Amino acid sequence: MMNDVLKGTDLSITINGVTLIHQNRPSLWLPEHCHEQHEVLIPLIGEFEVSVEEQNFSVKPNQMFWLPLGTKHTFSDVSTDSSERLIILIESELWRKCKGADRKATIFPSHQLIKELAFYLLVQGRETSSDAIVGALLATLSDVLAFHTEISPPSAPKLSNQHVQSAMRILEKEFMDEITIENLASRVGIAPRTLSRLFSEHVGLSPKQVLIRHRVEEACRLLRESQLTITDVAFESGFGSLSRFIESFRAQVGLLPSDYRARNQS
Repeated sequence: MMNDVLKGTDLSITINGVTLIHQNRPSLWLPEHCHEQHEVLIPLIGEFEVSVEEQNFSVKPNQMFWLPLGTKHTFSDVSTDSSERLIILIESELWRKCKGADRKATIFPSHQLIKELAFYLLVQGRETSSDAIVGALLATLSDVLAFHTEISPPSAPKLSNQHVQSAMRILEKEFMDEITIENLASRVGIAPRTLSRLFSEHVGLSPKQVLIRHRVEEACRLLRESQLTITDVAFESGFGSLSRFIESFRAQVGLLPSDYRARNQS
């Protein structure tokens, strides 16, 4: 699908208040953020999870996800090999003018015409008069949102294993410290290999990956809310070196720390 797009890159275009993005980034994870536009997320290959106000939505390729502007959310791609998605960002004034449907963040059944119109604009948008295509895209999207029953998210899974619960609490509270799998396992009373297996079964991540996510979340907060240098952010969020911080941050967020700050600090 769109074979000219290399893994890890985006293809995007903005036309008349609508931004369309084709994204191919397996394992992408984004900490809590929001957009000044309405957002539609459409998985093409693989699935992803979106968390909004303590609700976890798992979005599959036969679905799409609507996020009203200003909705704080986290994003996590659960695919490690192949993953593609379409993203549609719509300016609020444009959505209002076209009398777009007013719906809360939720999953809806996917719609083939929306995908086809979005791809057409991505490929041909600069080479053709696209006002009618943009109008058709917004009208179709509004109809889908207005008339399809929203899909409720499944209940968030609860960690049933007490060892995993204890370890998760330690990682959340002490992410600034150097925590090895051996030390963590000893503190919760099981063998390191057993703890690793339980994390794989109950969390889907290793203890080290959870630790890094907490550190990256803290780094994102510091980049948004403070004037600390990138080096200071690295050490204040628990990373032992600047190079390790930049590598981990880019792998998790898909941006360099400086680029993330430029996009998110007001």
